[in-house]
Amino acid sequence: MVKNIEDAQESSIQKRRLGRTNLQVSPLSLGGLFTSSLAGGIAETKRILRRASELGINFLDTAPAYADSERVVGQAMLGMENHFIVSTKLGGRPVPFDPQDRSG
Repeated sequence: MVKNIEDAQESSIQKRRLGRTNLQVSPLSLGGLFTSSLAGGIAETKRILRRASELGINFLDTAPAYADSERVVGQAMLGMENHFIVSTKLGGRPVPFDPQDRSG
């Protein structure tokens, strides 16, 4: 099992089936917070995506809350040969947001 990026560099990452789909994804995903204009924009995101692919990571997680990550990732992927499974989150945080609140 791959537990950190150093392990990923030393082994080829085994893919796993995503839920009930036939999609095969890496057990590590690339978090989309740093793939936005807040963190380098399209050029830096292309570099990040290429490196993730080199490491065997093919699963990308993003969200509307990550600034413009979804738009930047989409533009960065244009013309790339690397293929990623992209997931996003829906919904928002309740107001007031209390991560310890388990009531719902």
